[in-house]
Amino acid sequence: MKCDVQLLETVLAAETLGHYRSYQILEKLGTMAARNEEQVAQALSESMNQEIERIFRLLELLYPRHDFSSAYIGLQSKSMTVHDNALEFLDTVLKTQLRELLVPLLDGEVSLADRAKLADRLLPVRIENSEQAVAALVTSEDPWLRSCGAYAIGNLGLKSLVHELNRCAADPDALVRETARQAKLRLQDSQAASP
Repeated sequence: MKCDVQLLETVLAAETLGHYRSYQILEKLGTMAARNEEQVAQALSESMNQEIERIFRLLELLYPRHDFSSAYIGLQSKSMTVHDNALEFLDTVLKTQLRELLVPLLDGEVSLADRAKLADRLLPVRIENSEQAVAALVTSEDPWLRSCGAYAIGNLGLKSLVHELNRCAADPDALVRETARQAKLRLQDSQAASP
């Protein structure tokens, strides 16, 4: 089976930029963690792990002669030697442009803040605050992340995003619909409690 290299490269670029977007969101959600919203950040982190796995699956399709599954496993290793060897493998095998895009996402030495700054340079739209981060979650293609975004809207009392809850109430995914319903109730309760 012959793969369409250009299509794979396009999908890989989109997946990689989506992962950078996740770092923008995660950084802004850091302020929410102080407000007992760590489960939303945790859900995003789990989704990000799946993004990395998809990136490596695409690399395997693009470079079938190289063992990217071993590199992926190596990057998960607690051993710095194994981790560094996996990064060195990527440095050796990947084209310059792809290497410059991917390695900062995988290098344990690159901080969350640095990855978010890179995302700000690479992506046309910045996420400036936690409200924009929640809006990005609730409009995600991933139903789990939409559900987490709806939950955050209710918990944080983000009345400015009630239109997103209305959209989620008609979502095809049952969890998203139920979370939106609960979030709307929470917003109503908070309005009733405020003077």
